[in-house]
Amino acid sequence: MSATDDTERRIARFTLRILEKEGPDAVSMRRIAKMARITPMAIYHHYANREVLLRHVVDKEFAQLLDYVRNTPPSGEFEADMIHIMDAYIDYALARPHIFDY
Repeated sequence: MSATDDTERRIARFTLRILEKEGPDAVSMRRIAKMARITPMAIYHHYANREVLLRHVVDKEFAQLLDYVRNTPPSGEFEADMIHIMDAYIDYALARPHIFDY
């Protein structure tokens, strides 16, 4: 793992932490930089802007939800499988409302 990869993961992790607890309006490059112990300008080396950073974090979270749904063995009954997918989607939305809303 390179230092660049580690820095990107830390930036994403702190962004996700703020987003989950306080919503997208609370996410600022300065705040993330302070938490990651880097300069705010260093974030722009990894992400073009705040919107790109937020989109990256949210896309990664939704990819995890999709992986969960894909890795659940189908029951063989269409209706049961659809209910399972919808339940997972609703559970995710309720557990992580700020990410879901964003």
